[in-house]
Amino acid sequence: MFVISIFLILAFTSILIRISNAKSKKYNEELEKTFWAKEREANFVRKKDISNLPYIIIPIESLPLNETDDSNLRRYQDVVKKLAGRKLLNLSNQTNTELKLQYGAANLPFLMDCDTGYTELIKTLQSWGKALVDSNNREDARIVLEFAISCKTDIAASYSLLGDIYASTNNTEQIKSLLESAEEINSPLKNNIITYLENLLCK
Repeated sequence: MFVISIFLILAFTSILIRISNAKSKKYNEELEKTFWAKEREANFVRKKDISNLPYIIIPIESLPLNETDDSNLRRYQDVVKKLAGRKLLNLSNQTNTELKLQYGAANLPFLMDCDTGYTELIKTLQSWGKALVDSNNREDARIVLEFAISCKTDIAASYSLLGDIYASTNNTEQIKSLLESAEEINSPLKNNIITYLENLLCK
């Protein structure tokens, strides 16, 4: 009787697994069908005017671009200067298909270049800010990291590093403002950085 019960349980489990796999396969097929339908539609969208998009302006005159013997600092400064001559956009929340649907397929290469430049910018600002902190130049680091936050960076380390700078001067109002910015980021570490900043306020 026990053996029969085990057999029935295994058989029932096997049936459930097959049903689940069939549903999953059908669901994935529907997703793929929908994706390719949108992709075909996107490829025929005419070029739109993108001159008024929220391009990021790098405030070269406000950033601490100083003469230095530190090769890393020089490299980060050079990257930022180079990027200042390009149009930059944070498009991380949109797929290529969505971009083509919204702005036209012909604009996609340019928009991808804008997004690539944005990614390079926020990574460079984080590295630059960290290098400045490591060289005990917290004031310049604050300026660099505040610009990164204004660009809506999703690099969690930029928030924690800037939070530490504010905490070192007991600037709770700035930490609160930083916390509000962190609540808007799209990052897997979002909850961790929010918790980190909240803990800074409790010290």
